[in-house]
Amino acid sequence: MNQPEHQLRQRIASLENQPDAEEELASALNDLADLLAARGHCGEEVLALYRRALELFEVNGGSDQPDVANVLNNLASSHYERGEYSEAENLSGRAVVIMDGLFAQPELVADTDADTLAACQRIRRHALSQLALTRRAQGRYAEAESILARALALMEEHFGPDSQELAITLNDLGMLYKYWGRYDQAEPAYRRAHDILERLYGPDDPVLAGIFYNLGGLDHARGRYAEAEPLCRRALALQERVLADGHPQLAVTHGTLAAILDGQGRYDEAEALYRRALKVHVARHGTEHPEVALLLNNLGAIAEARGHQAEAEALYLRALDIRERCLGPDHPLTATCLNNLGMLYPAIGKGRNAEALFRRALDILEKTAGPEHPHTLICREHWETSRFAGGA
Repeated sequence: MNQPEHQLRQRIASLENQPDAEEELASALNDLADLLAARGHCGEEVLALYRRALELFEVNGGSDQPDVANVLNNLASSHYERGEYSEAENLSGRAVVIMDGLFAQPELVADTDADTLAACQRIRRHALSQLALTRRAQGRYAEAESILARALALMEEHFGPDSQELAITLNDLGMLYKYWGRYDQAEPAYRRAHDILERLYGPDDPVLAGIFYNLGGLDHARGRYAEAEPLCRRALALQERVLADGHPQLAVTHGTLAAILDGQGRYDEAEALYRRALKVHVARHGTEHPEVALLLNNLGAIAEARGHQAEAEALYLRALDIRERCLGPDHPLTATCLNNLGMLYPAIGKGRNAEALFRRALDILEKTAGPEHPHTLICREHWETSRFAGGA
């Protein structure tokens, strides 16, 4: 236990015994949960701390105040990290309603000082971004875009075109467009966010790690693996300056770097990084989590590339099972597993099953990602090829 954590726990113990200190206690509980969450924790202790802080704020100040919305945002983020997207969506949706209600009161806004208004706008941005994030994670891209467009307009209006708040929202929008397959819209959003943050912090500040990571991820999605690798490695170097070994964000970056190396045929390097990331995510979340499914799916692709078809099938099926239970049977990432199995099956004597897998994957992608998404186009080609091969 480091000094800041020790001091917070001591303060909480002291406030527990003080009458009329409920709001101070709520703040200390929220701060401790924030500290643990920043280290990559999202377990029951973190959830319990946030829930108790939320209860104290609601009892002592009412349920329609910024402190409540702030804790709802934090609790939503923890549920998101756990892969519990519906719960995260409900919590962030409540936070949006609270903040919209406060800003809908002109007299209240007029009587509030500038610093407090800025803090409230940041809580509002966090709520909107978190809500959009949960919609994106569920494959509801158009809904997420509408929410982020609103957040972007609010941040530019209040903080200006060169603010960190706007850069964060632009980065969120870039991530949405990347997942949506709208790469030509993702890049300018990332580039504008990068330029803002570089002007504010300089070219080598760790705050830029997320932008470099996302630009590398975009190049990976486009198949530009040689361009993606240095961007991802730069992100990793910046993250390693501020995050402890074993932090889940490092595991995510290791997984992405592995995918980039995988794309270049560097399977040994990629597999080592995949397994390193998998160990971290399983220790943090257990085996039932979308990040675990992603890594199992990618390890399956390496096994397939090496000609180890039985191992590949087992890994793809495990990934599919997790995604169907965690994300649902109609999620775009579920379709990815179905597509991968369909590609594998002709090589292991199960080609007659491939068409049905491609058809199911295609139905999912057309409904969620749209008919022109790159993954949809690839899946449609696979389905049509399988129909021809099957004599249809």
